[in-house]
Amino acid sequence: MSVIDFLSENPETYPEWLRAGPRKFDRTEFFSMRTLYYPGFGDDGQPVRLCARAHAAHAFVYVDYGVSQKVISDKVYDSKQGFKGYKVETEKSLREGDLRPNGWNPHVDPSKVTGTHANFATADPYAWFVVLRRKDCEGYDGTHGPQRLAGLFVGGDGIATYDALFCQDDGTPAPFLVVVQDHGSGGNWDKFGRGGKLEQIARKCEALPEHLLVGENTKPWKGYIECEGAVPEPGGQHGHLRQLYSRRPER
Repeated sequence: MSVIDFLSENPETYPEWLRAGPRKFDRTEFFSMRTLYYPGFGDDGQPVRLCARAHAAHAFVYVDYGVSQKVISDKVYDSKQGFKGYKVETEKSLREGDLRPNGWNPHVDPSKVTGTHANFATADPYAWFVVLRRKDCEGYDGTHGPQRLAGLFVGGDGIATYDALFCQDDGTPAPFLVVVQDHGSGGNWDKFGRGGKLEQIARKCEALPEHLLVGENTKPWKGYIECEGAVPEPGGQHGHLRQLYSRRPER
């Protein structure tokens, strides 16, 4: 069984606001859907492909402080480098107030952030909202993915952004799936895998995702078990195998 097959067993009902067509960004609408969260995404579209083909999630949040808005915009609009079978239907640059209307309280003291990340945090802060529409041509039907996907690209720190979006006790649901891929010397100030600040914050704030997609060089978070029968798939810049994990049911 593939990861897509496994996720297909629990599809998300297609959100009515996406079915209705383009409109302004509405934070409540966007985060009422299942979201895929990917810190340190680079230019990796694999997790979106998996969730889209499975119709398991229709919204994604991609965060990276080393990828500028221009770079990601150019790639998303490019027919060869963008999301296969999709084109931009509408887009909008957002302000911090659009994402956090009432501000936010960090769970990590900025003065405690150490490491080499400053050398890699090259992107000016931004948030870019897009709605992608499936191309109307042969080969791109419902088996390829839903008619529309909603995306949010953020030029920022993957841990702090998770904190700001999902850990503020304002009713925002935790992500449906989080990609957990540590990158060695890739410039992240702390690991995304087991025991890192991302897991600590998510656990402290009870904002744990239902699933993790974990690279073979990264340890899954505590309390997550392999999805039985889901065969790992290669993804990311270096083609690491990625295993799907589910949160262990509480007893």
